[in-house]
Amino acid sequence: MQSNCGVFVDPHTGETFSYREVETEHLRRRKAKQATNYVPLLPWPLFEIVAQLPGKAWIVFLVIWYADRLMWKSPFPLPSHLFETLGVSRQAKDRSLHVLERAELIEVDRGTGRSARIALGRKAKAAKRESS
Repeated sequence: MQSNCGVFVDPHTGETFSYREVETEHLRRRKAKQATNYVPLLPWPLFEIVAQLPGKAWIVFLVIWYADRLMWKSPFPLPSHLFETLGVSRQAKDRSLHVLERAELIEVDRGTGRSARIALGRKAKAAKRESS
């Protein structure tokens, strides 16, 4: 079993703790599944639009494009934890959603106290139909 070791310093007390992360069976299965995931291809005209977007909007769009192919219904939730390993913060995700919405690539249903629900927008749906 593989494990990572480290040291944690409590910011309040200054106490130092050592820890060891143990790779569980669940974590091993999750990593194996992630290793088989891939980012589906974008039609070139859609890629040209996405490539010109500011910040990390292109990363967020690729995750949405991928999720749209996996989901059975639309709109679907897009929790922030999906972006942790991609280096996209919750704030960057929110900014990117606004950019993508203005570009008509996605539609966002925002509700109080819940994750935003995302659907492909007019331009992305048209590109998806043309590529099928």
